[in-house]
Amino acid sequence: MVVAARLPPDALTTPWGAAPDSALQPMTAVLADAHVGALAGLWPLPGVACHVVSAGADGSLRVWRLPDGSVSSRRTFSSAQTALCVATSAPLAALGSETGVVRVVGLSLDESRPLPVLFRRRLHAGPVTHVAVSAGGEWVASAGADGKLALVALSAGGRGGRLLGYVACPHALTALTWPAVAPGGAG
Repeated sequence: MVVAARLPPDALTTPWGAAPDSALQPMTAVLADAHVGALAGLWPLPGVACHVVSAGADGSLRVWRLPDGSVSSRRTFSSAQTALCVATSAPLAALGSETGVVRVVGLSLDESRPLPVLFRRRLHAGPVTHVAVSAGGEWVASAGADGKLALVALSAGGRGGRLLGYVACPHALTALTWPAVAPGGAG
């Protein structure tokens, strides 16, 4: 978040107690709500015009309104987010963190409530480098700096899931995506 502050002209020279507290309070205004640090990803919000989803090193996941750049909804986690993918046909985002945790979060435009975490599990011994989610949100794959690729089958609506297993990768993965599926096919 970028904030501008304006202090009264004598705020730095007035002794404490000589002026009412309100005279010493800076006037502030939010200029821009932005991630602090590296951005883990930026995806369009499926089925909703003029909205994008982002995650970053500041630990936050945000849904943005375009073109004004205001935040519709958000969720902040305790660790940096290192990977992001949004399902193309379901309101779900898969996130990977620097601590090896993979989360699936429900996406909405409701500013009054934090975005719900539908699945959370530490799948990697180090940072998650990539995540991919199937179009309908039935599956999540994640790759980590630990050299493993994990596959999770999500329950209906993304609430909960089951780790199907790992594949050891002899080399670091440079990308991870979910294949496109023909209409009527499983996603």
